[in-house]
Amino acid sequence: MVLVEGDAENILLPVFAKCLGRSFTEYGVSVVNVGSRGLFRYGRIFQRNDGQLAPVKVACVADRDITPDAAKAYAPKTQRQVANNLPKYESELIAAQKIETQIASIKKYDGGVVKTFVSEKWTLEHDIALAGYGEEMHVAICFAKKLSNAVKELNGEERKEVFREAKAEYQEWAKTESKQSLAARVYEPLYEKEVSKALTAQIFAAIIISKKQSPLGICKSLPPYLVAAIEYVTEALPAPKADA
Repeated sequence: MVLVEGDAENILLPVFAKCLGRSFTEYGVSVVNVGSRGLFRYGRIFQRNDGQLAPVKVACVADRDITPDAAKAYAPKTQRQVANNLPKYESELIAAQKIETQIASIKKYDGGVVKTFVSEKWTLEHDIALAGYGEEMHVAICFAKKLSNAVKELNGEERKEVFREAKAEYQEWAKTESKQSLAARVYEPLYEKEVSKALTAQIFAAIIISKKQSPLGICKSLPPYLVAAIEYVTEALPAPKADA
């Protein structure tokens, strides 16, 4: 079982798993979208007090939610954070020695068959863009924006034009921006809630499926924490403990 925070993870993880040759359907893995960080409380349901393991592995997939310094231009502090001098960016949290504390709080309910997999940098879409699918994520976001604002269904040529323009824009950004800054810039419309994460995920999934990459190619282009979560829930459970 995989517990996730939102619609995007709910849509994308089964797609990634299938592309990696570990179809959740074939492995009998369910994805449960709890709609919040409260997924950890649900994970505790599968922890037993008798020392035995529940008969299912449970992966909690969580955002690290630590804003990279490269995203300062795209994710500015709130007025409350500024007024109270609160840390928001990674370097500030490192200086305040809060990184490990924050990650530990996310994983504090781990144990037994329950294991939490935390994004390496910020959030799902940002980390996907940073890992190797920046252009594809930008195209998906641009296409989702266009669909959301369209007064009528886009025809084939209009769809192709959206894809061409988005790819050209991304490639122009890539000429001058660092990999980190580029990922933050791609993620900005989702951070600002200018476009639906669910719709973006649906379009992004279709793009990834159409690429027909090998499992190795997919693995190299995804954030490691997602690959690790998928591998965890599709591996066999350890043998049960013998009765004393």
